[in-house]
Amino acid sequence: MLKKQFLTSNRTEIANTQHEWFYLDTLDRYHEGKKDVQPAYGPGDVQYKFNNKGFRCDDFDSWENHKYRIMFAGCSDTEGHGMPLEETWAKLFHSKVCEKLGETIPFWSIAHGAASTDHIVKHLYNEGSKLRPQVVIALLPHFERRERWNG
Repeated sequence: MLKKQFLTSNRTEIANTQHEWFYLDTLDRYHEGKKDVQPAYGPGDVQYKFNNKGFRCDDFDSWENHKYRIMFAGCSDTEGHGMPLEETWAKLFHSKVCEKLGETIPFWSIAHGAASTDHIVKHLYNEGSKLRPQVVIALLPHFERRERWNG
C-alpha cells in the first residue's frame, strides 16, 4: 500500500494542457521581477505545453518505436520555468545529439518544477519502466530538497 501511494503522480492532472503562465511563473511575479532586472522574455513568449503524461516534452509512446531513447530529468531548471522550451539546457542538448547522430529522437523529459531527487526517482520509476531509456541525463537539485510522505 505504501509503495503504491508513494509512487503515484499528480502530473496527469495537467496532461494535454497548455498554459501561458504556470506554477510560480505568473504575470504578477513577472512584473515584480521587472523592477530589478530586464527579463529575457516577455508576456506571451513562454508557452507551457504538457504531453500525454503531464510533462513538458514530446508525448510518451512505446519505446519499441525508437532506435535511440534519451530521458532528461530534473527540477525547474530542467523543465524550464520562465523560458521557452527550445531554450532549456535539456532541449538544447537534445538538439545537439540529434544533429550529431543525424537522427530524430523524441524529446522525453520527466522534469518537474520544485522536484526533489526522491520525486525525480519516482517519475523515473513510473515512466522509465515504460519508456526504457538507454540514457538518462539528470540535473539533480540540492540533496537537502527531500520529499516527505505523511500517510
